[in-house]
Amino acid sequence: MADYLNIFFIILTMFVSIVTSNHCEPCQSTNIIDLSDCNIHSLSEAINKSCTSARSAQILNLNGNFITNISSDDFKMQDNTGYFWQLSELKISNNSIYHVDENAFLTLLVLEYLNLSYNNMKELNNGILKNKPALRTVDFSYNQIDIIGTQVFTKHHYALKEVYLTHNKLVSMEPWPYIPPYLLKFDVSYNLIMNFTNKMNWTYDLEEPYQASVDLRHNQFTFWNDGFFQQYNPTDKEFYNDIVTYNVDLRDNPWFCDCKLHEVSRRLQKSFIKYSDLRFEVKCNGPPELHGESIADVDLSDLICNVTKDCPQNCLCQDKPDDNMFHVNCNNGGHTSLPSQLPENRYKRLKLEMNNNQIKTLSSRNYTSYITELSMSGNGLQEVEFEAIENMEAHVRLNLENNNLQSIPENIQFKTPYEKTKLRINPFKCTCDMVWMAEWINFAPEDNTNRDIQCTHEKDDVYKIREVTESLLNCTYDVAIGLTIGFAILLTLVIVAVVWAKRCPYETKVILYRIFRYHPWDKYRVDRELVAEYDAYLSFDDTNIYIRQWVLRKFVKRLEEEKPCYKFFVPIRNLIPGEDKADGIINNMEKSKRVIIILSNEYDENEWCKFECQRAEILEMNKGRIIFIKYHPEADNMIENEPWKSRVKGRKVFSPGEKKSERRWFWGKIKYELPTK
Repeated sequence: MADYLNIFFIILTMFVSIVTSNHCEPCQSTNIIDLSDCNIHSLSEAINKSCTSARSAQILNLNGNFITNISSDDFKMQDNTGYFWQLSELKISNNSIYHVDENAFLTLLVLEYLNLSYNNMKELNNGILKNKPALRTVDFSYNQIDIIGTQVFTKHHYALKEVYLTHNKLVSMEPWPYIPPYLLKFDVSYNLIMNFTNKMNWTYDLEEPYQASVDLRHNQFTFWNDGFFQQYNPTDKEFYNDIVTYNVDLRDNPWFCDCKLHEVSRRLQKSFIKYSDLRFEVKCNGPPELHGESIADVDLSDLICNVTKDCPQNCLCQDKPDDNMFHVNCNNGGHTSLPSQLPENRYKRLKLEMNNNQIKTLSSRNYTSYITELSMSGNGLQEVEFEAIENMEAHVRLNLENNNLQSIPENIQFKTPYEKTKLRINPFKCTCDMVWMAEWINFAPEDNTNRDIQCTHEKDDVYKIREVTESLLNCTYDVAIGLTIGFAILLTLVIVAVVWAKRCPYETKVILYRIFRYHPWDKYRVDRELVAEYDAYLSFDDTNIYIRQWVLRKFVKRLEEEKPCYKFFVPIRNLIPGEDKADGIINNMEKSKRVIIILSNEYDENEWCKFECQRAEILEMNKGRIIFIKYHPEADNMIENEPWKSRVKGRKVFSPGEKKSERRWFWGKIKYELPTK
């Protein structure tokens, strides 16, 4: 028996030897050259084995050899024509290729199929598929590729249908599948991809789904980011509607289902797509309580984020998109005051729980206006500050039960109805200052269990707060005292106002105008008769950089931007280039209700300033059209001499000045003198 086996193996060995020698025989003369598993170490060796058939072969199989490198000269002849110029299929799988030169396949113009799978390639350079108008399928699977040039896949690949990049080391996904116009399959499964990028600067330009089916299964996507697809179409606020058009399969990734996935999941659950497209059967890998849940079926209220940045010690901070709210739970945390800072709140709505701490005072914080629900039961709370309640939004829910409150601010009734407030188990005192609570409580529904909270009067008497009245507490005397004090204060204010008005009549008119926007006595005819384009024309020495900066960056900026908004003509800013300057000054000054002359130490030395001043005097219809502002104290010397002495005589000259009193009244006086808005 052993002899027969030996004979069989000898015959088998001879047969394999014959077949192998024929299979790897040099100078094959056929359209199909099969040099697979032939111990070939370079393309030049393969070309030598194929001899003259290298010019006519259509299929070249080099699988299972030991080729390590493909240079840009391997497929070129000495006359720069190409070997295998009729080649339609090139298979170099299962080799040891780690590098392919730029333009290595440039001469293979009719290539339709390229297989470089199972090698050691780390990069696809921009030229690797250049000038391949007939190329239909490329396979780079099972390599070490972590870099792909931005020009590898272009709109010139009209025939390209399939791209295989599975089992590589890519860490990000560029919009490669959306460039070749007729691509059908783009497989990047089993990589290390964890986000989408756009180094190619590609822009979404399609309403219907792209043809390419993009396989992104078995990658490292963990956290959803709205920017994944928004970066391709940043102007579209409804980019969620576009996600389906990208044809991506994101299943079998370690998705962590938190608040970032909420909007995607919410829209998917409302869409018919979840019933018709298996690609959206994305399942949660974490957190543990959601493991295995589909995002198309998960309870949306479970999609929350635990936020640690700026979260106070011993607190749990959670972003809850399904409630459209940020929730902070600091119960039993040993706190003695409200946190000074909380995490950023994108909703501007906050539920804050501070039960069972040692907080004695409810004070206002920079987040108080965001509070929609506040619970501070069991703190020993003794005081609720007026400002804390005043800074809250309306309809806030408050739980202040089981504390040491003897009273609460009256403004609480304007922030929330009583049925949204819990005040039981507090030692309230029956005083005249809390009588307002009775009406507030009585507005609550009769079945509200908190309607019967009580207060204590003079140690022994206990009343239901909703039944407490002023007469019950004998508050009339206190009211009389209050009215007397109020009247005395009012009388004092009136006396002070009268004395002030007598001593400072002009400043009094400025104050009245500032408060009521009303000119009590002054009436300017120009304001009634002139339909003007500008409120004022500004005349100043624009050669002085300090005056120029003060006028443009402070005076004009403030009065043109603050309400009421004025409109000024500033020659250096508004004159049209090329226009005759003198004509421009005359025309625009006539279109202005006021002319503001800003006096400086060299104003009278500027010829254009002198011209503007002369034109302003010609246009003067009545006192009030020209307003003088003294910018430099040195201008005093100028206005003490003629002709300026006569010009300013009997007129007010304002100054932003060095004195505090001048600065305090300056802007109010200027607005008073300008046309009434």
